[in-house]
Amino acid sequence: MIRSGDWKLIEYFERSEVELFNLKTDPGEQKNIANDHPDMTVKLLRMLRTWQESVDAPIPSEKNPKYKAE
Repeated sequence: MIRSGDWKLIEYFERSEVELFNLKTDPGEQKNIANDHPDMTVKLLRMLRTWQESVDAPIPSEKNPKYKAE
């Protein structure tokens, strides 16, 4: 998860997807707008990757076998 200004991006490793929210217009994070704002989605995902690399964050390479999609 990363925040920048009013924007928040959440990455779900298990589902291989991301969600983007504008917290100013949607403080309850009800509508994923990643498809509506692809440039911001890519920008925040790049920022997240840069941070992950800078702190040597472990990133799952395999799905959790106990994960159950709802």
